[in-house]
Amino acid sequence: MYEVIIFDWGHTLYDTQAQALYPRALEVLERAHETHKLGLVTRSADPEAKLALLKELGVARFFSSIVAEPEKGGREFLRCLEELDVAPQEALIVDDHFSVGIVAGIELGCDTCWVRSGKPAQAQSEEGESATYEIDSIAELLELIGK
Repeated sequence: MYEVIIFDWGHTLYDTQAQALYPRALEVLERAHETHKLGLVTRSADPEAKLALLKELGVARFFSSIVAEPEKGGREFLRCLEELDVAPQEALIVDDHFSVGIVAGIELGCDTCWVRSGKPAQAQSEEGESATYEIDSIAELLELIGK
């Protein structure tokens, strides 16, 4: 269905409060990596430290593109798509932040998966656009990608 899946990091795969991967996040990455190219777009004031954390947790190896910048928006997602050499229509963006990752994905023409993670419902943009999929935890992504 999708050639590429682009993930957000904090509050999508990684619980910043517990400083650990969310339950089953590693399994999601392992299974998704079997059939898709994976990218990561994350906000980071210190990209070197973020990459070190990804390596320490053993997940950096899953990503063919890692874009870690102080700001995160459409430009960073586009850079990731370009690094993965894929058209937006062939990508799924998975993010917990509707007004950033999901809106950027919609604007780029990607399908999107909003990981609600217990957040207040903002189920559509100001223009009335909504995510392609909505899930409550990253583990539910396994069903979407057919594993």
